[in-house]
Amino acid sequence: MARAVDVRLRLAWKGYEPLDLSSREFDLLEYLAGHAERTLTRDELLRAVWGYTSAPLTRTVAKLRKKVEDNPRDPRHLLTVHGSGYRLFRDSQRCPHGRDRGVHRGG
Repeated sequence: MARAVDVRLRLAWKGYEPLDLSSREFDLLEYLAGHAERTLTRDELLRAVWGYTSAPLTRTVAKLRKKVEDNPRDPRHLLTVHGSGYRLFRDSQRCPHGRDRGVHRGG
């Protein structure tokens, strides 16, 4: 299922369904999409999206994962890279499950 983000209008879709994202969730999705397929550390996300160096992040990632994934318990797009951070894969990109050590589907 296609996912789309319109940064100018601050809208996102999963297929033909618009996503009801909070401002922070959209900021996070926008940053992840702008760095797709690159592992982003927690610290980098905290600085870039939240504007500070230490605070909870996991809950927002989990909430966003529930909205963008077809099955949040078996994510295909927003993945956790154990010990490093998070990585977003677009529909057109092949998720390397099993080939990329350290990439996990869950939180």
